[in-house]
Amino acid sequence: MSKVRMIADDEMRKATRERGLLAPVRVKVKLRQGEELRETVWQPKGGPSNPMSQDEIREKFRECARQAGLPASAAKNGIGCHRTAGNPGEYP
Repeated sequence: MSKVRMIADDEMRKATRERGLLAPVRVKVKLRQGEELRETVWQPKGGPSNPMSQDEIREKFRECARQAGLPASAAKNGIGCHRTAGNPGEYP
């Protein structure tokens, strides 16, 4: 038996259409001891109605670079390029 199942949720589909939500999601986890943990996220972090801060964007970039096997110095250089690519006044 698979440990992970994905099931379409009609309430989430309806919310996407009617409320204009980007990607609402509901997660239910059943633990071995029988306990169930549930969480619903209507507005995912990083979406238009719940934007990430500049610090969160930089941290996400560093984490993605780390998972890709890049050294920290490469991530730092990438963040520096990002800062200078746009309008310098946009970045703290």
